[in-house]
Amino acid sequence: MGFLFGNAIPSRLNYVFDFAFVAAFLGMLVPMVKDIPMVATVAVSAVVSVCGSLYLPGKWYIIIAGIGASFAGYTVSIGINSFKRPMTEHKEMVENE
Repeated sequence: MGFLFGNAIPSRLNYVFDFAFVAAFLGMLVPMVKDIPMVATVAVSAVVSVCGSLYLPGKWYIIIAGIGASFAGYTVSIGINSFKRPMTEHKEMVENE
């Protein structure tokens, strides 16, 4: 279908379809961002992908942004859990006394 009707669309509408793709992606992404590790993941992915698209050759920025964002989300999650754990252990120790 797209092959047949793609040339029938005026070239000035190509930007509209590009924006529609981005808007649809953001519409799916925003409701999933509910905690701090997810915010870190999205932020790192956005920054690395935009900067990478400007300075890296080819499409390597997509892979680098995915790996960097995964690492950032994991690191923030581990950091948050390390702060939560001592407080819960301390509360248990106080309650047992």
